[in-house]
Amino acid sequence: MDLSQPGPGDERTRDGRERDLEEAYKRGYEDGYQQGLSAGERSAMGKGLDELKRAASALKKSAQELKRFEDELLELVKEEAAKLAIVVAHKIVKRSMEEDRDVVMRNIEECLKRVGHTRSVTINLHPSDLNYVGMVGKDWDFEFDISFKPLGSITPGGCKVEWHHGKIDATIESQWKRILEELNGKDG
Repeated sequence: MDLSQPGPGDERTRDGRERDLEEAYKRGYEDGYQQGLSAGERSAMGKGLDELKRAASALKKSAQELKRFEDELLELVKEEAAKLAIVVAHKIVKRSMEEDRDVVMRNIEECLKRVGHTRSVTINLHPSDLNYVGMVGKDWDFEFDISFKPLGSITPGGCKVEWHHGKIDATIESQWKRILEELNGKDG
């Protein structure tokens, strides 16, 4: 038998083989396509998930920074509001002391009570307070001589009392400073 010569059934067999080969090619192509598609989807999902995780992390970090900024801003606003309140209060107190002539009298009397034993005391006060204190202070009953000295550097309502053994600064500024130190928790 000569196999090099095609026989009558070989034509059919060759057509079947070509069909089988074509079907195998189509199946291989379809299987490869499906595997590639699945691998691409998995890869894309993995990359998308990684990007989503990075975006979520960046969003969380931004939210934390925003919260920190909000806290700092709130603290700054509190501090500035307190400073503004102190400035307003200082202006009100200063104006009140300039208008209420008895403030200087109360300051002087409080200082003189602390002087103790001495022969003489000098009271430094604003020139605008001098006449008023001279008229009203005549009734004081202390065991020492009192002299007055006008000083333009002292704010109306305040005074500085000096004697041989010491002095008391009862100027409005020093009293205000002590108040602020107490508010800020500092020991004067």
